[in-house]
Amino acid sequence: MPYKELALLGKHKANISDVIVTLYKLDGNGGDKGWVQLMVDSGTKVEIEKIEKSIDDIRTTFASEANVNVNLEYNVAKFETGQNFLDWVADKKKVLKDFKEQEIIQ
Repeated sequence: MPYKELALLGKHKANISDVIVTLYKLDGNGGDKGWVQLMVDSGTKVEIEKIEKSIDDIRTTFASEANVNVNLEYNVAKFETGQNFLDWVADKKKVLKDFKEQEIIQ
């Protein structure tokens, strides 16, 4: 799921901020074996490719021999153009009414 979301954001030329990426290491039975977290504050815009690379680097460094579930949370996505935003909304099969007016800043 996080990779699909990141690919969609990248496709529509977005940067994200206020990000939390958590990688949960799983044991052979699907149980929790620990976690690693990457956090980015709201003042730092991150390119999608850099988040993807960071996730891959964390997996390689801390969880190379474990099964991993990746959770992505972000609170801010900034699109290059309004049309990029509208295309992203359409690809997510949403409509503008799904967003609160204060959530959309031009």
